[in-house]
Amino acid sequence: MANVEKNIEEQLLNLVVQLTEAVVLQEAKTNPDILMAAINMGIKALPSNEVNTQIYLNPDDIKQVEQQFGEQHIKERGWKLLPAPQLSAGSCQIENCTSNIDLQMKSRLKQVLESFLQDALHQ
Repeated sequence: MANVEKNIEEQLLNLVVQLTEAVVLQEAKTNPDILMAAINMGIKALPSNEVNTQIYLNPDDIKQVEQQFGEQHIKERGWKLLPAPQLSAGSCQIENCTSNIDLQMKSRLKQVLESFLQDALHQ
């Protein structure tokens, strides 16, 4: 009986994770503030303020980023916005000569949910 309960608990937790991922990814598609916050966080996390910074984005997100930050700001900061079709909406990857910061939605979500799952499975 204990094994059955443990199995059901694990299945429910996996369902919660899948639903959470679906909701968060849908929110990232409709709320550009999530991406803008990720870009700001990533830029601040870079160890140096190099002039040449590449920001890889889902092609559909590039226009939103250009509108949000403005062409002048992007140019002044030395950012290059580059299309990366493999990235989901709301995701980005930021690189300069010395660093690479991965801010993909699934990676960020996994970090948040991982500790939740560890706690839930060990109770």
